[in-house]
Amino acid sequence: ATTVDGTGLFPDEAVAHADMPAMLMTGISYQVMPQLKLESSFHYYFDKDADYGYGAGQDLVIETSAMEYGLSAEYYVMPEKFLVSAGWLSATHGKDISYNTDMSYSLNSTSLAFGVGYHFSTAMMLNAGFSTTLYEDSTTSYGTYDETYSKTSNMFAIGLSYKL
Repeated sequence: ATTVDGTGLFPDEAVAHADMPAMLMTGISYQVMPQLKLESSFHYYFDKDADYGYGAGQDLVIETSAMEYGLSAEYYVMPEKFLVSAGWLSATHGKDISYNTDMSYSLNSTSLAFGVGYHFSTAMMLNAGFSTTLYEDSTTSYGTYDETYSKTSNMFAIGLSYKL
């Protein structure tokens, strides 16, 4: 329940409509040689067909559907023991600049990822990885002032996997 709303944007018990779009995803994996695997992927989001709750102006906000293209490689430095991997993903969001506000914004991005893996056995593997996502800046002008939307995201992960 909303108890204080000085903006008028969040009325108590209001319902906001925002569908998730249908998605089409495809990918190819190719084992070039025993120690090298290459992969690619493509993701398409049917944003123009989803009801995001923008009403009659939705076509003005969503210019095109979002798309992502990805490439990755995995290489066993020590066969069946130690591997390194790298990946790249480019994402375009398809929203008009008018979508961006200080409440929500969407930016095109490029992600880079690097990882290592070590097999303790055929069933157990230790994984570690780092990724960074670099977003394109977007500036909206409001006559007397400009708002620039900008961000970078970094992640580090470590995990232990066990294959049954």
